[in-house]
Amino acid sequence: MKIAKPFVFVRHPESEGNILSADERALLSTPNHKFSCTQNGLEQARFVAEYINDLREPLYPHWMNSFFQSTFKRSQEGVDILLKNLKSDIQFDFEPAEITPITDSRLDEKWDGIFHELTKAEIEGRYPEQIRLRKRSGYYHYRAPGGENCPDVEMRITSFVAEHLATPFGHAGYVCIVGHGRWFQIFQKLIHNLSVDEFLEHKKTVSNDNCAVTIYTLDNMGEGLESIPQSVVPWKGKIEASSSDYA
Repeated sequence: MKIAKPFVFVRHPESEGNILSADERALLSTPNHKFSCTQNGLEQARFVAEYINDLREPLYPHWMNSFFQSTFKRSQEGVDILLKNLKSDIQFDFEPAEITPITDSRLDEKWDGIFHELTKAEIEGRYPEQIRLRKRSGYYHYRAPGGENCPDVEMRITSFVAEHLATPFGHAGYVCIVGHGRWFQIFQKLIHNLSVDEFLEHKKTVSNDNCAVTIYTLDNMGEGLESIPQSVVPWKGKIEASSSDYA
């Protein structure tokens, strides 16, 4: 996949869904896409802004002036915190708080259909054949009723990249994406040209920390697992970490 613009990816802050089990999330009256960030998550995002501000001058001569978010509330709350706490651009002297982020549904988290919405007991009782099919097909290929499999998400990502990241834009700056963990794993599969087996191996080892920051320059977008850049979690060791799961 051709990427011609440098960008920063930030996983969304800790949300109320991250600190609950899958069964607890399924019993909430709040739908998944409306999960709010916890106070701990908002503090995580402030540390991300501080971290990016410290990197701003030595690394980014033209800084960031494009911010993308998914349609999920936790992503949008993360962008809001960043824009309120990032410093202005060095060269162009604009204020980040004045930027309007772009909401794009192609950045939404991989949707697992009934497995996102029902408790384990409900799934076992109503859809026992789906459990068998999921085990047989595997994570990458299985598509739950009402949901997506990884190739479905790949099509969304390919469309987003073609529109926003595939054409160089000279001095205009970095793109910042605040999004979701599973989405980003699939994104990395494409950008690093991983096989399905390599993707599944990477998925086993990658951290699921909220507000993890991954910076892509034009020099670290090579192929293979060894070319994947290390993510940084700016708040680690500074505030208490909660037990967090993909939600």
